[in-house]
Amino acid sequence: MLRELYIRNLGIVDELSVSFVPGLNVITGETGAGKSLIATAISLVLGQRRFPELVRTGADEAEVQALLSLTDKARARLEQMGYSPEHEVLLRRVMPAKGRSRTFLDGRPVTAKLLQDALRGIIGLFGQHAQRELASPENHREILDGFGGLTPKVEAFRELFEGFKGAAQRLRELQGRAALAEEKRELLSFQAKEIGDAAPALGEDRALEEERKRLLNVEKLTAGVGECLGLLYESPGASRELVGEAQRRLSGLAELDAGLKDQAGSLASVGAELEETYHQLREYASRLEPDPVRLEQVEERLHLLARMKKKYGGSLERVLEFQARALGELDGFESLSENIATARKEKRTLLEKATARARYLTKERRAAAKRLLGEAKQGFGPLGLGGARFEVAVEPLEPSGEETLTDTGLDRVEFLFSANPKEELRPLGIVASGGELSRLFLALMSAVAGAASPESLVFDEVDIGVGGKSAQMVGQKLKHLSVSRQVICITHLPQIACFGESHLLVSKVKRRGRNVVAVKSLGPEARVKEVARMLAGEKITDASLMQARALLKGERG
Repeated sequence: MLRELYIRNLGIVDELSVSFVPGLNVITGETGAGKSLIATAISLVLGQRRFPELVRTGADEAEVQALLSLTDKARARLEQMGYSPEHEVLLRRVMPAKGRSRTFLDGRPVTAKLLQDALRGIIGLFGQHAQRELASPENHREILDGFGGLTPKVEAFRELFEGFKGAAQRLRELQGRAALAEEKRELLSFQAKEIGDAAPALGEDRALEEERKRLLNVEKLTAGVGECLGLLYESPGASRELVGEAQRRLSGLAELDAGLKDQAGSLASVGAELEETYHQLREYASRLEPDPVRLEQVEERLHLLARMKKKYGGSLERVLEFQARALGELDGFESLSENIATARKEKRTLLEKATARARYLTKERRAAAKRLLGEAKQGFGPLGLGGARFEVAVEPLEPSGEETLTDTGLDRVEFLFSANPKEELRPLGIVASGGELSRLFLALMSAVAGAASPESLVFDEVDIGVGGKSAQMVGQKLKHLSVSRQVICITHLPQIACFGESHLLVSKVKRRGRNVVAVKSLGPEARVKEVARMLAGEKITDASLMQARALLKGERG
């Protein structure tokens, strides 16, 4: 139960404390006095989205606190989430004009999402636009799921569905790659084979260039080597003879001066090296002969390697790197087929699981629809809807198949209504009047609230479009709801206000030159005047006072 609400710097609220009691609390006041700021404050402290413009002009931040009394059920719920509250828990939310808001539960920082989860089923908040939401088929499934206790199951199904969608997306991506890969596979296969057939080796082109140069210059090389052989060994006065003669003379002189022995030895080594070089040149010259066949082979090979380098990177090293990459991608294409098969199997498995779970949700929704229909109809008579017809339609989405599956299942839920038993059932948002919509909403919310068993229900002007006798019926329904739980109702109707066990008046007052919101709890006489104002407007008459006393006496009687 909500016991205390503290608001600071929210809208036109400067600083405000509001106390609530068990049973039915009614909040009234003139239009624009700030009544709905109380409902807004409750929604904010419960973790709903905040808007920076709600921070009071000139203030750095707004703050809302709520003190809750907990039943054993609510305390057990919070203990499951890691908290150890006593009989009370303090919620606090601080909202800067700039920056992120901060939320606290008994002084411990929590996320808004965690707070919403913790308080689900403890406080139910129904805003002033709820009737319009009821008219929209998009909200009917959520209402039914909430009534049937299916919301956690829908969330679990949504996770399974997201897994299926992810698998389907992965399969599409792989299949897209496969479609593009087929053409690329052919090209890569050709390129890898072309390089493989050429079988280039690192440095091969440089070696072939040297061989080509030699084959093109055989005659020059033969003549030049022959001349060198003559100079070294074969011609008169050749190097070998000159070096030999010098070596013999130095050896003779070394007999006279031992210091020349090293030089004589060096010339002997030179003579040996000249002889070795001579034999090597003779061997080289013996191999030199024109070979036009080999020259043609070298020319062709160099041409092939030049073509490979031009196509695949400019050097044989780059050509071989390209071949390695192509072969790697071709291996990847082979594994792509395996990956597609695996992804297709995963998608099929998840689809089967999701479809089976969705069909089970359909079964549970149809059972919940029957229960909701029965419980809602129980409230039709007291709300003046005794002759109305109502139906909760749970229909399969079209077309059937994989494309039908959504993140909430396979169903389309829609409320159908007819104010006249002889009229055809039609979509609720089309045929229901504003007053009928309000009363039907209250009947449905009573059923939903009964199923979810929130300990406190907050209604923010859900009586829009209701008047006269219907307003009194709505008041009676709210009073009935308050027997087993706390109800806080912001209303503009005296027929509803008179049912309250606590009556709070919201008004604007001047404080330090600015309009601010004030709230006070009304005693018996002040309450008569407020109900009279609601009946007659600003000019309260004896007749309106008499009527107000009659209304209040009738509800207290």
